Amino acid sequence: MKKRTIEITSILFFAILAYFFKYWLIELAPQPVVFDQTEYLSFAKLMIEKGLYTPTSRTYGYPLFLIPHILLSQDPVRSTINTQVVLDVASGILLYILAYKLFRSKIAAWVAMLIQFFNPFTSAYAGVILTETVAVFLNVVILFLFYAASVTKRTMKNISLVLLGIVIGYAFETRPAIYLWGIASLAIIAYLIPKKRVAAAILVGCGILLSSLYQISANLTLHGQFSFITVDSFFARELYDGILVKNAPLFPNTPEAYPPEMRTMYQEYSVLPKNAIERKAMADKYFNKAVNLIKADPGDYVLARFKKMWSMWQKENIFFYWEPDFEKHRLFTYTANLVVLSLSAFGLLKNIVKGGSFHIFTLSILLFMTIAISVSHAEPRLTIPAYPILFLYAGYSINALIHNIRTVSDHLTES
Repeated sequence: MKKRTIEITSILFFAILAYFFKYWLIELAPQPVVFDQTEYLSFAKLMIEKGLYTPTSRTYGYPLFLIPHILLSQDPVRSTINTQVVLDVASGILLYILAYKLFRSKIAAWVAMLIQFFNPFTSAYAGVILTETVAVFLNVVILFLFYAASVTKRTMKNISLVLLGIVIGYAFETRPAIYLWGIASLAIIAYLIPKKRVAAAILVGCGILLSSLYQISANLTLHGQFSFITVDSFFARELYDGILVKNAPLFPNTPEAYPPEMRTMYQEYSVLPKNAIERKAMADKYFNKAVNLIKADPGDYVLARFKKMWSMWQKENIFFYWEPDFEKHRLFTYTANLVVLSLSAFGLLKNIVKGGSFHIFTLSILLFMTIAISVSHAEPRLTIPAYPILFLYAGYSINALIHNIRTVSDHLTES
């Protein structure tokens, strides 16, 4: 009992430190509230005003998260940042529990939690009105609920599966880029939950449907179209973007950071179409443009996808819009990220070889993100929501390294 009290007290102590660390980091480079951030705030205000609202280009997930901050605070931006800092800390505590249950190692659990607490990569995004921090938290909850569904029995398994579906649904309503994985997760989860495959798919599907009801209702009522996500074709837009942008800008703080063709597309895509027929025509127009560009040089297109599969996981900068003294710590940032990636890759591969449904599930998330993001303009920030998975397996790897060092040391002592 005394050990448990010390453990909980220590976790809370480091959680408080992490809270202040994240705030300190954010204040080093306060980010301007521009572009996508102002859109999210605007859409949240329209949801408050109209009750049922969604634009043709965005889903309701993140604006819904913003609504309490707009209603309850005179400074909704600061209030949102504070909540996101708390969520990023909470993600670390959940990682501690999950890592210990998976690996039965306090070292692995502490390492995973502390990296989540004090890493600059996820921490910096708590300071912008973008979806990254919420998506980080949702991914951790998805992992936690999948683990719970894998090990619990009967009623708790059913509850875990429904909750898992609800969180997966809300996750892709927050970041539509994972929509296809969310739908595919029905089959993935059914395959990985033995003896309950049909029931698992149905329960998860019911949860996803519950989370999507608002978006579906708003799309039908306001735009006359059925869709789980946006009524604008997300795929056609991202396919075209991904061909135009071969190297995502490190600091996209002006519209000129992107090619003029891409800016023209955004000016047209969600503005000019007035109905389902026009939206389809717009999607077809840019899908055909993308296909023609691919046909003109298919080899270059394939090569660019592989380059993006590497670059999207690299991190040369911490902050999104601007970063003081960027060049001074650029190499350190890149190297630190490379270390995390290497440790994570080792830990994941080691556990995949050992077997286990949880590790296959996490692998499905990482593989999907790598492939799907490579088709888009592939900004490095788009992989931030997967970083808790990296920290989880990095904890495993560091624990294995410590164990091996101790084993060698014991052998040397005995000899």
